[in-house]
Amino acid sequence: FAAQPGQFDFEKVMRPDPSYLPERIFFACRGDEPVGTAAAYHRPRFLPDAGMLHYLGVLPAHAGRGLGRPLVAAALGRMRRDGRRRAWLSTDDFRLPAIATYLRAGFEPLLVHENQRRRWAEVFAALGWADLSERFAGLLAGPIHPLPG
Repeated sequence: FAAQPGQFDFEKVMRPDPSYLPERIFFACRGDEPVGTAAAYHRPRFLPDAGMLHYLGVLPAHAGRGLGRPLVAAALGRMRRDGRRRAWLSTDDFRLPAIATYLRAGFEPLLVHENQRRRWAEVFAALGWADLSERFAGLLAGPIHPLPG
């Protein structure tokens, strides 16, 4: 997607990354127009045997149409073909539609800082899924897993 001043720039952020391969970038298109994307990356510094779901995004005019689910599936499929048996991602608390997509895809919270216990409870409340706090109670009460480096 075209970069606007102050926003993400593919040429500066993704292409120079050592994990970048064109075949790890997936698109959802309407006709010839890309309207959504996701990438399958590998950051061995954090979890050597896992793939990283990277930059899932859908143009605002196409949001809410279920495009995130097949994009996530395509990226996870690539990770599997690359020999990865698990996957991780990083996101922001306010990206509720993306978080909902990740949870539906089977991702689970991994606490890397103490403040995430409260933050995840707030995310679950904002999503309005009453069962999430119960479903992940053990994880939210469990240990912190700081990422290396």
